[in-house]
Amino acid sequence: MDFTTFFEGGLFYGLGSAIWDVAISLIGATASQTPEQFSDAAWNYVTGDIMSVTTAVGAVMLNLMYMVGIVRQSTNLKENFTLEILIDGLIKVLAGNYLMVNGTSLMSLMFKMASAMSGGFLFGIDTPFQQMDMDTGSYLFYVIYGIIYFVVAMVCAATIFMTVYGRYLQLYLLAAVGPFAWSTVPAGHGISSSASSWMRTFFAKCFEIVIIALAVAIASMLCQNIDFGQLTGVGENLDGAIQALQKMATMVILTGMVKGADVFMRRAFGF
Repeated sequence: MDFTTFFEGGLFYGLGSAIWDVAISLIGATASQTPEQFSDAAWNYVTGDIMSVTTAVGAVMLNLMYMVGIVRQSTNLKENFTLEILIDGLIKVLAGNYLMVNGTSLMSLMFKMASAMSGGFLFGIDTPFQQMDMDTGSYLFYVIYGIIYFVVAMVCAATIFMTVYGRYLQLYLLAAVGPFAWSTVPAGHGISSSASSWMRTFFAKCFEIVIIALAVAIASMLCQNIDFGQLTGVGENLDGAIQALQKMATMVILTGMVKGADVFMRRAFGF
């Protein structure tokens, strides 16, 4: 951005626009990045140092949970302990062991799928959030109300930043504690819900970036049709203020979509 842009329509307008541009570029830069690519050091620490401990503990817990499942079924007076139940328990133990051994690879595969989908949605998308009509009205608006524009841009950008970066942090935490959840697979009804809860949370958080990318793509089309109208006659020199209001409206709409992606995933897919 040229240095003079900071002073077009007021200093606060330039600062707010710069902050908002960074927020938009943040979505585009991280949408196609997996957690491994986003922070190689953090991912190696989680999968190397932390998961070496949690996997070892999880493996011990897996055997313990299998015995818990056997004892629970044996003491269940309503159901007989049959060969089918024994085989079902053994299959769950094998499934738990498979997750212990290949859990990291499976998570990496999910990350790549999510990043590929989100990158595809944003490919060629140009978000129309620039002030195109810098006339007397827009200059007056940004000079008088520039502080409001700056606050809106800063709050929206901070919300997007925390949403996008918070997602990566939660994915690292989910990967770190995954072996604890996987160990409950053979424990039977009730206890094994920990594993299913982890999987639902992981899928929701993993593919949240897909919803964010899709929201940005749809919002870019939606915001093109937001038109508060234009003035005619003498007012033509002041309708830039209307466009300035449109720009702030698009900020709030897009930020709401990004912030609500997690809630949307949980409600739409029962996560």
